[in-house]
Parts: sequence; structure tokens; C-alpha cells
Amino acid sequence: MANTQDVISNLKIRASYGVIGNQDIDPYSTLGLLGTTSTYFGTNIATTGYWENTLATPDIKWEKTKQFDFGVDLSLFHGKIDLSLDYFNKQTSDALLTTKVADYLGGSSYLINAGKVANKGIDITLTANLIDHKDFSWSTTINGTYLKNEVKKLTAQEPIIYGGSFQSIITDCTIIKEGEAIGTLFGYQWAGIDAEGYDTYYTANGEITRSPSTDDRVILGKSTPDFTLGWNNSLRYKNWSLNAFFNSAFGVQRLNALRFSMNSMIGNSRMFTDADFLSQVGITMPDPRVENNQYIGNSSKWVENADYFRCENITLAYDFPKSMTKFADLRLSFSVQNLFTITGYKGSNPASYSFSSDYGDRAAGIDTGTYPTPRTFTFGLRMNF
Repeated sequence: MANTQDVISNLKIRASYGVIGNQDIDPYSTLGLLGTTSTYFGTNIATTGYWENTLATPDIKWEKTKQFDFGVDLSLFHGKIDLSLDYFNKQTSDALLTTKVADYLGGSSYLINAGKVANKGIDITLTANLIDHKDFSWSTTINGTYLKNEVKKLTAQEPIIYGGSFQSIITDCTIIKEGEAIGTLFGYQWAGIDAEGYDTYYTANGEITRSPSTDDRVILGKSTPDFTLGWNNSLRYKNWSLNAFFNSAFGVQRLNALRFSMNSMIGNSRMFTDADFLSQVGITMPDPRVENNQYIGNSSKWVENADYFRCENITLAYDFPKSMTKFADLRLSFSVQNLFTITGYKGSNPASYSFSSDYGDRAAGIDTGTYPTPRTFTFGLRMNF
């Protein structure tokens, strides 16, 4: 390719395939364990007994994740433009799930290798040295990832796993289901405030009601972004230098559980605490004077678009050479972290992953209120003798 070197400086094709295992389950959970229970034999005095709460599963295997990667690295115009493009496909099988025998046989639980999850997508990195002069230079790097997550298989006994909760106020607000992504939000479709000031919801057949049933629940969104983006810029003008880094996510939703609790007359306070509540009465908030309003946290009313674009860090510096200071190379810098965030999300941080009374992936996407990300200003002085 000697004749193309002025255009194509480097070209590389990569491919890999591998299998890794995972055995992240609680210790002794594959052993047969007894649990205690109580019963009564004609009196009001309880008698304690033991039963086989967990069945032994000596044939259980590790989860397996098979991953295939294919990539291309391309450099153009003597390194002025570098492009890296990767396709990845991860297939997890024999996922460790808990199931149980029929209740008339004791209802004991046990572990099985049953679940399958797929993660596939594209990762692209583009670096461009846009300007490279003696007194001025500018290079920029953009990295983006598209990810599609999908649950392929669960157990036949439990084809749907419900989860996600917040202080017993909101329950079963996430779902793991075949054909959907992990971190899928699940609940009721809000229909607005009616003329009498009540919250209303859509039923499964499209009607509007104040008191929906569990059969009316639908998928409301997902906490896994479709696309994430990082953008880094480095500029230099004589002794001045500027670096700015931005990141963003698109196609992601959050259940704003904290906002729900601040606008609902439930929980410990039994009173709304959001400053905007009164101005929204009859519009998006119910009339606090009505009785028996259904305050439902796992509804589309509290699921918000959590797309964002954020300036993570920006640093401005000036270099004093030793020829000027006469004693050392001197660098003065000033940086700001979390300078700004552009988002329509009403919570403190659209990128937060806050704790929940549930655990693991079943708590993904539930914003129970995290400490806001601070804006930090830093001055720096560096000397090289």
C-alpha cells in the first residue's frame, strides 16, 4: 500500500473471541439449608419446626459470557485523523437464577442455570488534529457507544421478575422480562388530573380510572441509555492551553422517586414539600383537599427523560518558561469541574445511580435522592526545577 501512504497512514483489522465465567452467588447457597417455621397443635402456643427451605444444587455451573469483537483502526493524512470502530456482541448464558418447587411440594427454592442476556453494540472513537501550527494547535476526540441490552430467557416458572422499591411507598417499579432490557421501568400510565382534582390512569383497554389494577401496568421506559458520548478538546495558543471534556447520554429514563415523595401526601410527613406543588394543583398535581386520591409512584407521571449533556471539566493554564522566571518552569492553572449540565430532568443528577431497598439491576433507574454533584473550582501551581 505504498502508493496510498499520503492518505492512509495506518490500517488494522482486529477480531477476538473469548468465554469468561461468573460464580457471584452467596456462599453456601448451593447447599441444602433448613429454615424455621411455627405451627399450632390445638393450643395458642407456637411450636417451632424446621423445613427444607433451600434445596441442594450440586450440579450448578458458572454463568458463561461469550464475547465476539470485531474492529478496524484507521489513520489518515499522516495521523491527522484517527478512527477506531468496534462491534461487540456479548451473550451471557446459564445465568444463575432462583426458582422454587410447587407450594404443595413444600415451596422450597433452589438455584438453576436458566437465564440468557445479550449485550451488543458499536463503539466509535474519532480523533482529529484539526490545527497544528507553531503558535496554535487544536485536537479533538469524540467517543460514542451504542448499546442494546436484551433479556433473552428466564425461567419457565418465573418468566417475569419484578423488583425495585422505595421505602415501601413504591413497589414493583422495575421489571426483568424476556425481550426487554435490564433496568426496564414498569407501572401505570398516568392520564392527568380530572375535573374534581384526582389523579387518573389508563386501564389496559384504554379507559380512564382513578383506581387502576395491577393488570393495567405497562412498560414506562428504561434506565440503560441507548447512546453515550464523550468529547475531549485540547487547544494551545503560545503559552496558553485549554482542555475541555464533555459527556452525555441519550435514550435513558429515570423514575424520580424523591420528587414523587415530595409531591405526595403519603409516607412519614403526609404532606407535600415541593415548592412548585401549589402552582401545579389542577394541572399536574391533585387537589390536596380531595379524599382517597391514589398517589401511585410507579407511574409515567414520575418517569422523566434523563438525557443530558455535561461539561465535566475545563482547565485553563499558562506556562512560564525557565528563561522567563530564571529559577524553574512554572505552570499556573485554573479548572472547573461540573461547570454546567443541559438536561430536562428535574432530579439533582440525571446520571445518578442511587441506592434502593432492592438490590442490583432490579434497582436500576430509581432515583431516591443522591447528593448533588458539586461544582469544584481548583487553582494549581506546578514548578519544575
